[in-house]
Amino acid sequence: MKLSIIIPVRRATKTLKACVASMKLACAGLDAEIVVAYAEEDETAPLAEALMGVQLLRKPGRRSVPQLRRDGIRAASGEFVLITEDHCTVGSEWARTLLLAAEVHPASAWGGPVRNGRTSWLGWAHYFTRYTAFLPPGQAGYSAHLPGNNALYRREDLMALATDWCDGFWEAEFNVVLRGKRGPFWYAPEAVVTQAQQRALIEYVSLRYRHGRCYGARCGKPHSAVLVFVTALLYWRGLRLAVANGVAGRFFAVSPLLIVYYGAWATGEMAGYLFGAGASCGDTD
Repeated sequence: MKLSIIIPVRRATKTLKACVASMKLACAGLDAEIVVAYAEEDETAPLAEALMGVQLLRKPGRRSVPQLRRDGIRAASGEFVLITEDHCTVGSEWARTLLLAAEVHPASAWGGPVRNGRTSWLGWAHYFTRYTAFLPPGQAGYSAHLPGNNALYRREDLMALATDWCDGFWEAEFNVVLRGKRGPFWYAPEAVVTQAQQRALIEYVSLRYRHGRCYGARCGKPHSAVLVFVTALLYWRGLRLAVANGVAGRFFAVSPLLIVYYGAWATGEMAGYLFGAGASCGDTD
């Protein structure tokens, strides 16, 4: 069976080379292609264009990560499509582990945990805003959720539901549709990715706002207009997961920054719900 690994690239000058190198090692001996999707106006474009041994997918203008995921999926030729991101590295058995899980465990998609590779105060705060639900190791078994940077899909399922991601592959939204139509996912704890996204404090505040605004416009509900409620809800969800996974101490240590980030998201969600997405959906990770 042929595998396509999709890497959407956005502002990844510090992480892209290591990411692609680890993906190549994970593909050794497999019938696999690596599709690197990037926008020509992105600062990473020159670095992406110098890569060897991968399929380069250059898109005009700017693109968000969900839009680049979409573009990469459309260009994929594999029976299975494995989606990761430009700041992730993996072990040599990562792809094989997920393909084996697909053979052994009937499911609609397969994935694994996300380890934090940026362990500064700032790095942990960024990590907790996105990956608390996928702290390693987790438990093997059927799951209702998979991370956007560590998920394997059948291409035929993706294409059958293409209208649900035609404006961008927003994994959380698509996974709800896929799970409803094809059944639950399989979580493989040994199939770990290590993420090390590089974003500065203020840069990340802006990113959280834009992502929240896009979400508010696309999926917002009446409570989205209540900034304090959304901030508190996000904090509570993160804390509950941190406690369950034994990292509550770290979570509390970075809580002042988490409240800033959750507040930025909540402000964006409120703006999106009330006033629409604006340009936010095309300018986010």
